[in-house]
Amino acid sequence: MTEAAQAMGFHRWHIVWHVLLPEARPGIVSGYHHTLVTMINASAMAGAIGAGGLGDLAYRYGYQRFDMQVMLTVISGAGGVGDGAIFVVIGCRGG
Repeated sequence: MTEAAQAMGFHRWHIVWHVLLPEARPGIVSGYHHTLVTMINASAMAGAIGAGGLGDLAYRYGYQRFDMQVMLTVISGAGGVGDGAIFVVIGCRGG
């Protein structure tokens, strides 16, 4: 693809922006998503042992007090932050 873009007269920045980044976008988004999920999981595990954070809030007020509304709100809020961040990475073009 880069050779074809060079043959069409694209400059280096246009090749990076219009050829290389769209090809790399799925891998970038996948890695970013994996990182966010790992961070949320680490927060939940840290909360289970009393280290604080969103995991502690969900564990203490949601799980131990059997308040499903609090637990689901915290979980969906963390997921919404992750999805919002992924939308920013992808942009408005779609994936």
